[in-house]
Amino acid sequence: MVNGPSSRVQVSRLVHRPTGGYFVFDLNRGRHWTEFSPGHEVTVEQQFPGNWGLQLDYVTSWLQAVKREYEAPDLWRALSGESRLIDAASADAANEPFSDDEQKQVRGQLSELRSLADQADISPDSKATLEARLTYLEDAVGRQGRIDWANNLVGVLMGLALQAVVPPELVREMLALAWGGLGHLFGGGGFPALPS
Repeated sequence: MVNGPSSRVQVSRLVHRPTGGYFVFDLNRGRHWTEFSPGHEVTVEQQFPGNWGLQLDYVTSWLQAVKREYEAPDLWRALSGESRLIDAASADAANEPFSDDEQKQVRGQLSELRSLADQADISPDSKATLEARLTYLEDAVGRQGRIDWANNLVGVLMGLALQAVVPPELVREMLALAWGGLGHLFGGGGFPALPS
């Protein structure tokens, strides 16, 4: 029981302890009112369902959002090692342009990333977005220095995961493939292994 924001009396509140998600049951002027987190598309959502039946529909929606949050992979932990990759590259490589031969190698590696993405179980819209970003990286290799391009690669791929265009696991596979094929262009020693 908590003090309800609209009624200023004790009201019921469900809490999902592992995530901190909550659902508050309240009344406002005799109509059912609720606040819950996580919401469908926002962190905290407030609704006036009007009656008990619709209130239960919001409980169902909230439970789905809690499940989504609880079962989602920890993106920050999964991608935490990628900044170490760029740091390793930046420490040993100058931000020089790629030679024509190196640009061909990078484009070849991007082609392999496309093949990996083609095998992934993602929507056609996600594949189109991913293709547009890979084309951007392909164009950028001719105009950016190697450190800038490597930072760009990680930023583009992490952005795709953060925007839920592609799953984080696919981003990790793509980064591992890219570093495996291109690590020699960033200081000669290759890159450290991605964390598991």
